Amino acid sequence: KGKESTSEVLISATSGLPTLNMGIPLQTAQGVTGVIQGGNALAHLSEFLAGHIDKKYTAFIADNTGKIFIHTNPEVARERPDISEEKFFQEGFTQQKNGFVISKDPNGQDIYTYYLYDNENNWLICTQLPSDIVRAPIVDMQKKAGLVFFVLLLIILLAGTAFSKRLVQPLKQICLYAEKIAHGDLSLNKIEEASSHDEFSVLAQNFNDMVTSLKKLLLQICHSSEQVAASSEELTATAEQAANLSC
Repeated sequence: KGKESTSEVLISATSGLPTLNMGIPLQTAQGVTGVIQGGNALAHLSEFLAGHIDKKYTAFIADNTGKIFIHTNPEVARERPDISEEKFFQEGFTQQKNGFVISKDPNGQDIYTYYLYDNENNWLICTQLPSDIVRAPIVDMQKKAGLVFFVLLLIILLAGTAFSKRLVQPLKQICLYAEKIAHGDLSLNKIEEASSHDEFSVLAQNFNDMVTSLKKLLLQICHSSEQVAASSEELTATAEQAANLSC
């Protein structure tokens, strides 16, 4: 028919091993003039496949009867297991489409099977991956996200602690000074005012102004008291003099 073709799995008469025969037509302007035919032992094809597939993956090819004839493990290819009852095989051949399914391996672990239907040879080409390999990038991303979240949380806690300390320290100092003033101690240094000019800086400034005003008021009271005392002494002296004169 002028097309490349592949035979069913045959047993070689010379080696006694499962073999695939392939035919390639020789074409000219007049049509097909001949065929190049060759056979290849399935074990060689399996070894070739194993050499070009990552060891983490399992790849195989099944014919239309559901028998695996090429596998990354040559031993499996020689046994030719039947997968015709598998869901992915039935979907691939019945619907002749590509896709993937999630199934269980003999140990009960999830396994992802990706299949490709080859309509030229009527084969199903499959690749299987354990779930831990498929999910490894997701798990790694989750770990990195968790680490980033932890670092951000630590930064927020440290920033919150520093900010809280900045808020509480001026209030504690003002409370301490207010307690001293309540006990009559005005020998206080000014509260250090923050350079940020926020509410706490204004509060500290107002408190310092209050202390300064109290000091000025006390000085005025003391000065007035001294003047009253001096005036009283003068009045007393004048009264004594008047009493002496009247005698």
